[in-house]
Amino acid sequence: MKYRLIFVIMIGVLLPVVNPARAQEKTIVALTGENLESGVTATTDDGTFSVRFSPKVIQKAGSISLRRLTEVQFPDKPGATRVGDYYHYSVNVEGVGMLKRPLFITTTFEGNPYNLVRLHYYNKTLQEWKPLPSRVNLEEHTVVSTSPFPTVTLAAFEESALRIDFSKQDFTKDVSLESPDGNFALGFPAGALDTSARVVLKRFDLLDDDTTIPKNAKMVSPAIYEFGLRSDEPLTLNGLLPVRLSVESTSASSKSMYVLDKRSDTWRKITSKYDANTGVVTAHVPFLYAPLAVFEEQTSFEGTASWYRGNAQDDAATNLFPLGTKVKVTNLDTGASTIVNIVSTWAGTSRHIIDLTFSAFSTIASPWKGVARVRVEHIE
Repeated sequence: MKYRLIFVIMIGVLLPVVNPARAQEKTIVALTGENLESGVTATTDDGTFSVRFSPKVIQKAGSISLRRLTEVQFPDKPGATRVGDYYHYSVNVEGVGMLKRPLFITTTFEGNPYNLVRLHYYNKTLQEWKPLPSRVNLEEHTVVSTSPFPTVTLAAFEESALRIDFSKQDFTKDVSLESPDGNFALGFPAGALDTSARVVLKRFDLLDDDTTIPKNAKMVSPAIYEFGLRSDEPLTLNGLLPVRLSVESTSASSKSMYVLDKRSDTWRKITSKYDANTGVVTAHVPFLYAPLAVFEEQTSFEGTASWYRGNAQDDAATNLFPLGTKVKVTNLDTGASTIVNIVSTWAGTSRHIIDLTFSAFSTIASPWKGVARVRVEHIE
């Protein structure tokens, strides 16, 4: 038995209806050289909406205005419910265009924080709402997002998650369900549960500033997919649940499924298998609840190498790989290469991606040049 949520969308063309008093609540914050250098946050007086500038996002001074649009009506978003007020912000700086780095938006919303809530911006040309990458803060009941626009109108919408109720009888045979976009699937082998349960599937975006991303990895699944099982009776899994996630990368780099451990706020790799022919990663998991994603592990880096006077062995220092890792270092100009063992790291930042001992550097380039353009590849 297979279930899939199908949305039927009817689109109407509506223009915002604006009352002359549309901006009854307005906050203006000065953008000065000092606060732009260190980063600044502009917040409405009631604290329900804020815009944060990272350091040096823009160079010129000016101001930002924040407005709660209390007397305005925009078209609805099909298949979604607005769960907050309309807000508008405008960066008032001479000559500012699309921002090189995004602004971070936070707004409160009403409704169930476990539902799929995303911040949307209003596209004036298409006359419709478009989603922004968003993350819900369950404790603060806020949605956090990133925006590249210097001026835009925003609103939070609650979108439909996939919710399916299964009876005890349903679980006597194989059951599977799929996310609305088809990129995630979850299965229940016959006898996996001994009681009725509701299964909820949700989709979340990864924010640009997410610090939980595994080192030397990037997410290649379309989003983070979360499933959870709920029941009025105690739930116990009888075996593992098969899961499938699509990927958006065709590179030869290793791809693995990860689960987000909410207690430590870290991604943990789980046993999985990548099929390059179908572009999916499959795994079997023991979880009643799990946010899952696929990350591609980067094993090759390009940059410059320098050298230091160490021992005579072919060792190296880098922050790219753990201590004890063996890597191949290739001179991009000559093709000469050497294999070194990572024996040290460094604190802070460096202009180079790796430092080789004098002996190792001499194998690929003349030490008197000081630096060389290299590719560093993980071996073991």
